[in-house]
Amino acid sequence: MYYIKWALKNIIDNRARYAVMIILTAFTFITLLLFDAVISGYDIQTDRFRQALEGDIRVFASDEDGLGALLPALSDITASSPCTIFYPAALIDGVRLITDTGDMTVQLAGVTDEYLQTLLKSCTVLKEGSMNFSQPETCLVDADTAEKLSLKAGDEITLYFEAPSKHIISAPVTIAGIFISNYLAHSRIVYMPLINAVGFMEKEDFVNTVLGTVAAASVVERDQRINDVVYALRIAVKKAGILARVEAPDQLSGSFGYFQIFDIFKIILIGLKNLTGFVLALMLLFAVRSAYYLIFQKRRAEIAALRTYGMDTKEFIQMITAETVIVLLLAALIAAAVTIPAVFAVQGFPAAYYSANLIAVFGGPSVVLHFDGIRIAAMAVVIAAVNFSASMLSMFRALRTETARLSAES
Repeated sequence: MYYIKWALKNIIDNRARYAVMIILTAFTFITLLLFDAVISGYDIQTDRFRQALEGDIRVFASDEDGLGALLPALSDITASSPCTIFYPAALIDGVRLITDTGDMTVQLAGVTDEYLQTLLKSCTVLKEGSMNFSQPETCLVDADTAEKLSLKAGDEITLYFEAPSKHIISAPVTIAGIFISNYLAHSRIVYMPLINAVGFMEKEDFVNTVLGTVAAASVVERDQRINDVVYALRIAVKKAGILARVEAPDQLSGSFGYFQIFDIFKIILIGLKNLTGFVLALMLLFAVRSAYYLIFQKRRAEIAALRTYGMDTKEFIQMITAETVIVLLLAALIAAAVTIPAVFAVQGFPAAYYSANLIAVFGGPSVVLHFDGIRIAAMAVVIAAVNFSASMLSMFRALRTETARLSAES
């Protein structure tokens, strides 16, 4: 308590220089906290984005017959692995989207409303209209496609397709909503209810794609469940006698894919964080060291008197330690007071609404910031080490200088 009171007195007497140290320390902590929150949120959003588009498990039919014979087995697998949810879909290529002003070849994605509401919102932000199929014969179109064809919510379009039987199918549909997402993932895709899309194939209950998502408490548990479900699906495919490919997208490697862009951007973010952290730590080291040097110069008479009356180096270390701890605590309070409201203010902000390119920056359509306790503790330790190193270096230099001066005078 004695050293704390003494430290408070010294801080008050030299409040201008200590204020600079506190502000610089807080600024360093705030910058690194926000950088880390963005990167942690980036991981969360990227996982959601990947799961929304590819699932943890996916099954693709290799012919026009689809996966109808596999569907009964999905119920059995879900019963044995209740943490797994399957979303059937019909993906149909070569569909023409026709309007009064032009046309475009698109992929028609017939999906369930459950898939749309649970997963698709993880990688899209609504521009206009609504993101549901509450009205009959409706569809959803991405903003990039809508811009090219001058479409808006409520417009009627025609979907034109040559079915496998060579019959021409033409269906008028209304655009329920237009959404924004990364054009690399969603350009030229039209979403509509699964029950309506299967009519384009002229087959009842036609499904050629199944996405599966797995819930787990840890990455290891999740990977194990994915492997178990993939194994069960491959057996079911073999028993059903259908041609299908069963994959775990997150475990695939090799060719350059869309989500590798996210991985590259994450590496860039981590590199920027580390470079910024190094520069700020270096600046903080020199700034704190210089501030303490000027403080000790001002306190030369006090140090000389304390030395004369027998105050040893250990007691000086305790005094400076108390001062540094107070500086760090005040800086941490400022950092928390600034960071926490800032995070609440921007959390969930629909960044993609203003620019679809921001999806690459935040890993998804909205701003998601997340704090990792272990990484925050590591940053706090590094910042504390920088402050302690600077203060101790200045203290030892001041003590050596003052000791030498007293010896010379005696």
